[in-house]
Amino acid sequence: MRVRVLIVLLVLCAMVGCRSTGMHPMTNDPKAPKIKVFKKYGKIKADPHVTLGNRRDSSNNAVKIEWSAKYSTDELDITFRDSGCVNKTTKSCSGNKCSYLTDLTYQGDKVCKYNIILNREEEDPILVIDDN
Repeated sequence: MRVRVLIVLLVLCAMVGCRSTGMHPMTNDPKAPKIKVFKKYGKIKADPHVTLGNRRDSSNNAVKIEWSAKYSTDELDITFRDSGCVNKTTKSCSGNKCSYLTDLTYQGDKVCKYNIILNREEEDPILVIDDN
């Protein structure tokens, strides 16, 4: 299963370009993805477009995934189309920020499709949850 997810991720990276969120300057947890949302040339963009995040942190707790829009006046909403990605009851969106905790009840790696709604416009990036 892990090999299939990695192959899918590599193919997606080749098609649209991606990067691991790695150690983000706003957090000490390298497993906590931070995704920036902005509009460029009239289209909504997520940076990174394909995100790789872990399901559990170093203490075996759910990982918080955070999105933030560029401007404080932006209205941001995130909705997941797939189950097994995030715990939908942990959704927190206010103004230009949204977050979810990963779903710990799902076992295995998961490629997750979700929608970004920014100021009533929509984009469909991808999140890959690693079960490590």
